Amino acid sequence: MLMGDLFIVLFLSLLPYVWWLDRGIKQHVFQLVVNYCKQQDILLLDDTVQQSKITLKRDDRGNLRIHRYFNFEFTSTGERRYLADFEFSKNTITNMRLDAYQI
Repeated sequence: MLMGDLFIVLFLSLLPYVWWLDRGIKQHVFQLVVNYCKQQDILLLDDTVQQSKITLKRDDRGNLRIHRYFNFEFTSTGERRYLADFEFSKNTITNMRLDAYQI
């Protein structure tokens, strides 16, 4: 019984730590998107970057990595909303895809 209780306490203490790490990653991604939008001269709408899914994929070396997929809306002229999505892995944004937008 003691070992089971210890496992439960360990598991419950890990949950806030995992949440804290996830929150830090999302804040980092948001800052990367803000910088990207400034570079591309587009405006991030609603100050929102949404995570759409998380998967495990193998990288170039064959190691399993967590890949997070995000999306956001932006505008280039202030008249229409466009959608962008991207993949985030190993602290970098990869596979950025933006809808065709008016310059």
